[in-house]
Amino acid sequence: MRSLQVKFSALVVSLLVLACVGLAVLATQHERAALESEVEKRGRALAANLAGAAKEPLLDLGDGDFDRELSLEGLIRETGETDGVVAVRLLRRDGTVVASSSPQERGHPGPGHFDPSAALSGQIRVAREGSRLRIMAPVLYSDVLVGEAQLELDLRALVDPVVRSNAQQLAAVAVLVVLVGVLAGVGFVALLVGPLRRLRAGVDRMAAGDVTVRVLPTSR
Repeated sequence: MRSLQVKFSALVVSLLVLACVGLAVLATQHERAALESEVEKRGRALAANLAGAAKEPLLDLGDGDFDRELSLEGLIRETGETDGVVAVRLLRRDGTVVASSSPQERGHPGPGHFDPSAALSGQIRVAREGSRLRIMAPVLYSDVLVGEAQLELDLRALVDPVVRSNAQQLAAVAVLVVLVGVLAGVGFVALLVGPLRRLRAGVDRMAAGDVTVRVLPTSR
C-alpha cells in the first residue's frame, strides 16, 4: 500500500511539474515577443522623430558648416540618451555617415545596404542582427530624399531583465502550486488507501481463522 501511495504521489508531482514548466515556457515566449514588439514600436517612433528633426540641417549641410554639424550632433546625443539605444547615426543620401554616436563612423558608408529607392517610399525599415534591432527612417524634405536616420536598440538590455524578473515570479508560483498539489495528492491517496488497508487487515485476520472479523464501510 505504501508503494501505491508513493507511486501515485510521484505521478501527481510529475504531472504538476510538467504542466507548470510548459505554461512557464509558453508565457515567457509570449511575453518576450510582446516586449520586442513594443521595443520596435518605440524604436520606429524615435527614428521618425530623429528623421523629422534632421531634415533641414541635412538639407543645408555643406562642407565646413559647423553650425549644422553641431545641430546634428546634438540630435544624435539627445537620441542616444534614450534607454536601450546603443548606436545613432545620420546618413547623407549617398549613404555616407555625417553624424554618429561613434565618431569613427563619420565619413564612412553606414552599416547595411543603403537603398535610396526603398528610402524614397517613406517606409521605416527594420533589421535584426542578433540581439540588436536596427531602425532606419528616411529623411525626406518635400518628397526629396535627403538622407537616412538610423538607430540601434539592444533587445537584451531592454527585454531580458523584464523577462527574467517575471520568470522568477512564475517559478515561485509554480513551486507553490506543486507544494499544494503534493499535499492534496498525499491526502487523496491517504483517503484511497485507508479502506484498502482495513480490508487487507480483515482478510489477513480471516486467513488466520478469525471468522468474526468485520470490515465496516467508511462511506455510503
